[in-house]
This record gives sequence, structure tokens and C-alpha cells, in this order.
Amino acid sequence: MVLGKRVSSRGATHRCEQGSGSVLALAICAVMIVLAAVTYLVISATLASAVAARAADLAALAGADAARGLASGYPCDVARSTAERNAVRLERCDTGGEHGTEVTVEVSLDAQHLPDGITTWLEVPGFDIRAVTRAGPPPGAF
Repeated sequence: MVLGKRVSSRGATHRCEQGSGSVLALAICAVMIVLAAVTYLVISATLASAVAARAADLAALAGADAARGLASGYPCDVARSTAERNAVRLERCDTGGEHGTEVTVEVSLDAQHLPDGITTWLEVPGFDIRAVTRAGPPPGAF
């Protein structure tokens, strides 16, 4: 008998395939683990993006209310405090529009400091999620 081959009762040689099913099963398991990890990363990034977008919307709306006089304070100060309460950092705040009542904000969410309840593997230093939004009165409100 030659190593790696076996001889059948008719004298023909066949390659020995013992254990190939185990290797195939391990390969399939490895592929499934990688797919699960990638899926988790995509879901975590989507959740983090939604958190940043929600916080940007709230900050812009609060700032626009202050710009219109519906809330007290300066628009960008109100937007900053709203952003901080939503665990994001206000990167930029601009007021403008026809009557100065539009507020545009840009916020960033450091992936290492996501709000409680959201876990992520995006904890890479310097990696943050950004969102930009604008709020103001509807057209023709004045």
C-alpha cells in the first residue's frame, strides 16, 4: 500500500479522502463566523450613524427654536447643550437664512463613547461618525 492511496479489490488505486469532510465543515464554520462579524460591524455602524443623525436633528431644531425666539438663549449655545445631552460633540454651528432663523449643525460621535445600550466594534481611535443637518422655519413662514 502506498501512502495516500488505497488499492481496491480490483487492483485500481484511489486517493484517500478520509477527513476531507471535517476540513470542509471547518471551512464553512470559518466563513459563517466571518460573515457574522461583518454583519455585526455593518449593523453597529448603522446604529451609530442613526444616533449621530438623531442628535444632529435635535440640536438643529433646538437651535432653530432659539433663533426664532421660541426658546431662550443663543442658537449655537442651545444647539451645543442639546448635542452634549445626546452624547455627541458639536463640530460646527451656523445661523443663516432670510431672517437668520435657519441653523445648520455638524456633530460627531466618537465610536468609543456610544450611548448606553449600543455596543460596537468600531472602537478605532480617531474614527468618529459625523452628521450634518439644517433646521429652520418652513418656506413662507414669515
